[in-house]
Amino acid sequence: MLPIQTYFAFLISFLVVIPSYTLQMSLTRVAGKSAFARQIPFADAWKPSSHSRFCCLVYATQNGWKLPILFEELGEKYDWALVDFAKGEQKSEAFLKINPNGRTPATA
Repeated sequence: MLPIQTYFAFLISFLVVIPSYTLQMSLTRVAGKSAFARQIPFADAWKPSSHSRFCCLVYATQNGWKLPILFEELGEKYDWALVDFAKGEQKSEAFLKINPNGRTPATA
């Protein structure tokens, strides 16, 4: 078992590092703007892109935006297409080839 001082040292270092990282990230972000993202139509999600190697197929849910957040944090360019559940695009043949359970997010 580690001494209690080790646990406190870890906790203090964690509390110091995380807020400074968060502050740095928040200072470099502008709400609603991204140098990495480009929205494309759902029909173009499977076509080769000169902008990036990745296309995120997303829907406006909590899980749907996890891939775009990942690419933003990595500083990687990506395309994204909004999947229209009302049209059943998540059950289309092309989408099911990428994600057989028909759920978002998915990467093409």
